[in-house]
Amino acid sequence: MKAKTPQELRQEFLDYCQFYCRYWERQDATSEDKLIGLVTSILTGIDGMAYLPPITMTTDVPDGAKQDAIDNECDWIEDGTVINPCDKLLHDLWGEMNRRQE
Repeated sequence: MKAKTPQELRQEFLDYCQFYCRYWERQDATSEDKLIGLVTSILTGIDGMAYLPPITMTTDVPDGAKQDAIDNECDWIEDGTVINPCDKLLHDLWGEMNRRQE
C-alpha cells in the first residue's frame, strides 16, 4: 500500500467527470436539466461527498497581477484565496442558486 500520487488523484477526478458526462447524457431529461445534473455531480465530487477526496480550490495569482489590477483601479485577487471553504459545500450553493432561479 502507498499514498496516491497527484497523477493518480487527477486521473480519478477525470474518470469521475467522464463517468458523469456519460451518465447525464443518457438521462431522459431536458438539456438544461442534464447540464444542471452534471454540474451538481462534479461539484459533489469536488466537495468530497462522492468517492473522491475533498478538493480544495485556491487561487494561484501570477506575479504582478495584483499590482496590475491596482494600477488599473480594479479589484484584485489575493494569492492562495480558498474558493470553497469547508463551511459551505459548492454543490449546496449551486442547488440554492438554481432553486432561486425557478
